[in-house]
Amino acid sequence: MKKVFVFIFIIICLFAACTSSVKNDLFNYINVELERIMFLETQALNNYKKIVSKDNYTYEELYEVLTNETIPTYENFYNNLTKIAPVTKEVQQAHNYYKLGAQRQLQAFKALKQGLKEKDREKLESVNKLLEESRKYMNEFQSRIVSLAKKHKLKFE
Repeated sequence: MKKVFVFIFIIICLFAACTSSVKNDLFNYINVELERIMFLETQALNNYKKIVSKDNYTYEELYEVLTNETIPTYENFYNNLTKIAPVTKEVQQAHNYYKLGAQRQLQAFKALKQGLKEKDREKLESVNKLLEESRKYMNEFQSRIVSLAKKHKLKFE
């Protein structure tokens, strides 16, 4: 009988440790790993938004911003994002959606640059599909992170 109680106690401790490790991994992922690279994504997207929000930007201006600011900065962000290796399966799965979304976003920027350079309408039209895929993956990432945070009682803003 004593062996049964010890076995049950060990199982309970293992489940508690799993929950704790997911919580710790999620906390580290959000507050340490992502925190140190998010400024790169923000900077790249802000550079892009700044030019396209102007009423009278030229394709040459957009091409220059993509070439000299947006793409290099976003590539730096993406390369650092792919180096992040969450410990737990749950956080890894969410992270994979972020990587896919960022990959599609980078592909969209590059396709836009090529389309502008070559004045290729097909490439320019492919950008919308890539951006839609990126949004889908990013939304799934956010949904999973919020769900994990709620499940493990982490405050998430």
